[in-house]
Amino acid sequence: MKGTSQRDDEKIWRYLDFQKFAALVSSSTLWFARLDTLEDKWEGLSRAIPYAPPPNGGEAHKKYEELVRQHHEWRLKLRTRSFVSCWTLEESESIPLWKIYGSYEAGVAIQSTSSRFTESVRFPRQFPAHATGPVSYYDAIPAATFDYPKSVEFSWEKEFEISLQKRSSFKFEKEWRAIIVGNGRDKARGIQVPVAIDNLLENLFVSPAASERFLETVAAVAEKFGLKITPQRSMLARPRPRVAPPIGSPT
Repeated sequence: MKGTSQRDDEKIWRYLDFQKFAALVSSSTLWFARLDTLEDKWEGLSRAIPYAPPPNGGEAHKKYEELVRQHHEWRLKLRTRSFVSCWTLEESESIPLWKIYGSYEAGVAIQSTSSRFTESVRFPRQFPAHATGPVSYYDAIPAATFDYPKSVEFSWEKEFEISLQKRSSFKFEKEWRAIIVGNGRDKARGIQVPVAIDNLLENLFVSPAASERFLETVAAVAEKFGLKITPQRSMLARPRPRVAPPIGSPT
């Protein structure tokens, strides 16, 4: 399932330190972190359900109370049964993200596309529900939807929608996510998902201030694990263009 406003050719980036890059290529797996372990503790939250029981009371009121309880429990468990892989949706590199998630001197950036990602990742059978898409950002926490008795919204689509929302303070990340939803019985902090690394990688860059030795080290690791791609220097490290003298001035 794809999220809204998503093209197949959109560029996505993941910034890594060297240790995480080596773990990725040596294991041929991507780390999907459990939603409630992420830095932002508001992940996967929504507002409380408006309390509006049926006016006639009786059995209808009891049923309403039970559905509200189930809905509340479902929303709380969403944070422990959802696993995400976080990327950046951008046409070019980002210096802030190099510094935050990689390393300005010794980091690696993987550049892929949304279509390459979905073709390369082998979602586990025990997690049949998955989606990808850009994150939407909000200033106020989104309201919970509980349209009794028409819809209580126990749906994969609603889970994915909630998991693709973040506070506007994180808007600079321009995040794109892949989400896996399980049954809640897996208590691990994350899961390793198999991936075809060569197909996933469109470009591989080392950080802007990386040394020649670091570039050679990344190239050696890529070769050791059979990657066909050749790492290159960050585009941000390219020398500035020579300023041409004014027309007619002596050279």
